Amino acid sequence: KLDGEGLFDTSVKKPIPLFPSTICLITSPTGAALRDMLNVLERRAPWVRVLIYPVRVQGKGAAEEISSALNHLSTWNTRKEPAIDTVVITRGGGSLEDIWPFNEEQVARAISKFNLPVVSAIGHEIDFTVSDFVADLRAPTPSAAAELIVPDAENLSNRLGQMGRTLQKNVDNAIDRRVDCLDFIDNSPLMREPARIIPDLAQDNDRAAEKLTSAFQCAIATNEDLISELR
Repeated sequence: KLDGEGLFDTSVKKPIPLFPSTICLITSPTGAALRDMLNVLERRAPWVRVLIYPVRVQGKGAAEEISSALNHLSTWNTRKEPAIDTVVITRGGGSLEDIWPFNEEQVARAISKFNLPVVSAIGHEIDFTVSDFVADLRAPTPSAAAELIVPDAENLSNRLGQMGRTLQKNVDNAIDRRVDCLDFIDNSPLMREPARIIPDLAQDNDRAAEKLTSAFQCAIATNEDLISELR
């Protein structure tokens, strides 16, 4: 039914921000999934702010708490600071009964209606839930979710360093080209012995003046011939 309503369509998936500043984790505050994610987030992107929305992730009432958390967070950015970039629904592994709340229809619809990107990271890699199909991104494990939603600080530092070196090389090359151009001009006859160039330029000017005078005389003669014919 949910698939038929388009809740699984890839065309409605929201993109995950490349550089989030605030992430909200909807999960159990005492679960291993939270500890794993916090460790990865701290290692990869220590500047990212993490908000924790505590809910039950198994048993009676869990689906209601998860849905309620999404409904509450849907207006967070209009009411509170800091603004949330991405929400992750997560829990560690367990039996089919343990992860069943993430198969509930009300959770699927709450994810579908949510106005921010949602990442589903439920259980182990072999575990699939309805939430995975509705979410904007499915992560095979909680740790994998943390790696997917934030960049790696070390890789960023290496890339920025390489970009800086490339930029410096380009600037140095541009400066070298300008220096070569200035050296060429400085060594040119015009700069070294301008007095020797002036007579040549004056001669060129005289020849141009002679050509211009000749052209005017030809034009006048032609017009005089035309006027004579008209008479």
